Amino acid sequence: MNNKMNGKMPLLIIGFLFVCVFSVPTFNNIKESFMSSSYDKTTNKLINSAKSKYAGDVTDATNDEKEYTVKELIDEGYFDGSEINPLTNKKYNKDDKVLIITKNGITTYRFINGTTLANIIKDKNDILIDNDNYYFTGENPKNYVSFNEKIYRIISLNNDKVLIINDSLEKNISKDEINTYLKTSINDIYKEEYKKLIIDDLKVLDIYSFKNTIKNNKSFLITNNNIWISEDNEIKNYDLLVNSFINSDNAWLSPIITIDGNNVITKGDGSRLNPYTLY
Repeated sequence: MNNKMNGKMPLLIIGFLFVCVFSVPTFNNIKESFMSSSYDKTTNKLINSAKSKYAGDVTDATNDEKEYTVKELIDEGYFDGSEINPLTNKKYNKDDKVLIITKNGITTYRFINGTTLANIIKDKNDILIDNDNYYFTGENPKNYVSFNEKIYRIISLNNDKVLIINDSLEKNISKDEINTYLKTSINDIYKEEYKKLIIDDLKVLDIYSFKNTIKNNKSFLITNNNIWISEDNEIKNYDLLVNSFINSDNAWLSPIITIDGNNVITKGDGSRLNPYTLY
């Protein structure tokens, strides 16, 4: 019996050590947990600072959208500028911000840490600004963005909403098919993780946006096809080559996607080979 027990002892010791190694948190795990907890606490301080400022700035908001940068909150005394971001061990970037959105009386607060797609578009030099709308223009601007594991082109930015298009998804359809196609495309084409980034219904390109992309008679949106375009809430058949509406039962349609410009960009320079990549 003792011999049997002696034979089992090494196995028991190995089993005990295995449990210890895999059940006791490692130093790195403890460190990461502590840093994450510290980061959450500091971020909550930022959000609470923004809440205080928002309460003073807005008296009655049913539907409203505001953003406060860390610099604003520091300058106006709502946030301590000496606070350290535990993840970087540096002070918070003064361009980081808290986005505040009120819809139907319900307010949400979101801390945005990093360079956003909207920031990048606004900082572009070769871009058309029209009534606070930003448009990429010309034949080949650096406006490529990776979305739904495909390459899209950015059309414009308006109130932190970004319009993007992928002409490889074009489909030749009749006018009667358009509404059904737009409603079903979001489920047929887009993966779940990307559906969450779409903030509006899929739609038809509007004539105003299209014409604002034209520079020296060229636009990255011009193809050899006639397409469906909306004008004054009416969808019409538009010939891109002759730059006018035509009478035809069928045309090509590529859905316009609206995504949140506050999505953080992790890499890319907007070129075709190195498109912007969303966080």
